[in-house]
Amino acid sequence: MSRWPVGKKAFQMTGLALLLIVIGLILTRSLSKQGLNFQIRERSLKILQDTLQEQDPFSRGAAAKAMGDSRDPAVLSWLATASKDTDSTVRLFTVEAAARFGAQTAIRFIDPALADPDPSVRLTAVRVLSGLKSAAPPSLLKKALTDEDPAVQLLGLGTAVGALGMDSYPGALKIFEKALKNENPETRLIAATGLGKTGDVRALPLLAHTLRDPDATVRSYAAQALTDLGTVHAVPVLSNALSDPDAGVRSQVALALGAYRTSDVSILLQQAAQDSDPFVRLSAAVALSKQNDPQTLDLLKRALADSDYGIRSAAARSFGEIVPSEDPDFGRKAAALLVPLLKDPSSRVRSAATRALGMIGKPEVLPDLTERLNDAEGSVRCYAAGAILRILHEAPQTPATRRDASLQNPMVFRTHPS
Repeated sequence: MSRWPVGKKAFQMTGLALLLIVIGLILTRSLSKQGLNFQIRERSLKILQDTLQEQDPFSRGAAAKAMGDSRDPAVLSWLATASKDTDSTVRLFTVEAAARFGAQTAIRFIDPALADPDPSVRLTAVRVLSGLKSAAPPSLLKKALTDEDPAVQLLGLGTAVGALGMDSYPGALKIFEKALKNENPETRLIAATGLGKTGDVRALPLLAHTLRDPDATVRSYAAQALTDLGTVHAVPVLSNALSDPDAGVRSQVALALGAYRTSDVSILLQQAAQDSDPFVRLSAAVALSKQNDPQTLDLLKRALADSDYGIRSAAARSFGEIVPSEDPDFGRKAAALLVPLLKDPSSRVRSAATRALGMIGKPEVLPDLTERLNDAEGSVRCYAAGAILRILHEAPQTPATRRDASLQNPMVFRTHPS
């Protein structure tokens, strides 16, 4: 009798056993990674929860911002607690953070914030409300329009026009025009902001005039408002303002131009990228990213290596504002530039880099972010927790143990005291 059937059967059994062993190893490794991710997530959540109990309002504010960064629904109950904080700045950050979770969550936080005793919190609530546009509830618009503070009313008017249309408020432009002539620059900048929130091209002449306001801060707000206005007719007005004597205004103008993708704008931004002021150059780089300009990363790389920690911080923070590039590897390249900054001597730079990495969302940086949970600065620990929670929330099966060598960029940073 032939022994082949027996040998064949034994071979099949051996193959099946090997297959089961391989599957078992894969499952074990997967469960191990998931277990580690669970531990890191729990640790990150605890850091945010504990920080909200600290005495320092700066730390509590950082925790509130980090919870917004996380996009993790598990933090919403703590965010609700933070919305009742004794410090108005923490309450303000809470409203901004809630907006990261979508319209319905934002509305739940906006409503009580519109009754906050501090007008700065109410202004923030109206600004967040303006982002809802036509989805803004009429009841909340009415609260903003009838607020006791004239600044809240002005911003509320712009928000209401943006939601319901200029024809619903036929006297709105006259109200804004009068406010823009007010001797108080704060009133003028709120009026400029409100005009931008209308989203109506009929506001363009008033904003163009405001770009010549004697106060540089008002001019900066007018430039930002032209971004919100969202009309390509704003480009010639903004291009003229690129020669403003104030670097802060030129910086905001460059950012505003980035919203308009035309060949003329690209040329203007390339010129702004050669500005004598480093912050203007940085703003031009961010704006060029929205044009998918290939020189963006090179411009930002130079800013990240600047000797001034303020410029390094601003450059790192700017990665959170950059529109995803048409280059499919842009995120990995950006992460490679930011990872070294997690060990920058300035806590401001470490904070900015940490938040930006969370927004970029590359799973490969989880080990680097996990190290920042031990940072000496509490705000950095909070931002690391928020970044980790966001990455795990958006990619829950991500391994937290692999360190990608391509992200260990050997850039050397000149030090500057923080």
